[in-house]
Amino acid sequence: IRGDEMDRIAKQLSTSAEQKVFFSYIKYGVPYLMGGNSTLNLENLNRDDSIILLAGIASPVQMQNYIRQYSDNIELLEYGDHHNFSVSDLNRLEETVSKCCSKNRYIITTEKDAARLNSMNLADHIRQNIYVLPIEAAFIKDGTIFDNCIIEHLNRYI
Repeated sequence: IRGDEMDRIAKQLSTSAEQKVFFSYIKYGVPYLMGGNSTLNLENLNRDDSIILLAGIASPVQMQNYIRQYSDNIELLEYGDHHNFSVSDLNRLEETVSKCCSKNRYIITTEKDAARLNSMNLADHIRQNIYVLPIEAAFIKDGTIFDNCIIEHLNRYI
């Protein structure tokens, strides 16, 4: 988003001179093994490594585009937002993993979906290959100003 476009949007949204408008985006972190300590450096992947994206979110397009930077071999297992995984879903995952023809196979999911999957009865060869892709909010600009606004607000009420 360009600076002039942000200014235009901010003017449309602001109702007073004191009101501030900030622009943010989702930034992906380093995938970590579900229930483990190891991480997956996406930059070390080969373009033909198999990535299975397991996503029960409203729209996995941004996640898929992000992973596409690192692999050409992506299989998306898409479910609705807040999906509760079933035995049938786990069977579908296992079947997808078994059909992958590359030597290196990784399952990447969201933090939200990992929380649901972690308590399920997953086969060891599946559980040991599920990586969680963390997200965080990042500011296009003025992140420090935002932080200071929050601190000032908290100081007034604490």
